[in-house]
Amino acid sequence: LAHIGNTVFDITLFETWVCLLRGGTIVVYPHEIVIDPVIFSQSLREDQIEVVFITTALLNTIAKTYPEAFSTVHTLMTGGEIINVPMIRNIFDHGPPERVIHMYGPTECTVFVISHEITAADIYNGRIPLGKPIGNFQLFIA
Repeated sequence: LAHIGNTVFDITLFETWVCLLRGGTIVVYPHEIVIDPVIFSQSLREDQIEVVFITTALLNTIAKTYPEAFSTVHTLMTGGEIINVPMIRNIFDHGPPERVIHMYGPTECTVFVISHEITAADIYNGRIPLGKPIGNFQLFIA
């Protein structure tokens, strides 16, 4: 798993504990690598990274300048704000990861509570849903 975020960001809990409790390996990338799409892509490939969680804003930047950056990743997870369908389409057009998952959850829930695996049909329809509750949970919107 690629750890690319600030350690005070709530996703760090997910990146650290889920990975380690499942026997995985975490590769910590410095900011200088993450902000250079070409070097970041090379690092993901060389380190054989299978899972990446990336904020939507950073995903958009990388997808715009180097959309094939995630082609060697198995699972790309993104969230935190509205997803940009044209940027996701750009990734899909240039060798997408096996899975792209859009996640959302307020910080108070620690990381995410709903998710949606993005499909080509979502992109074609021009709309990517927020998703459904994870696991055995229910979602109530008040």
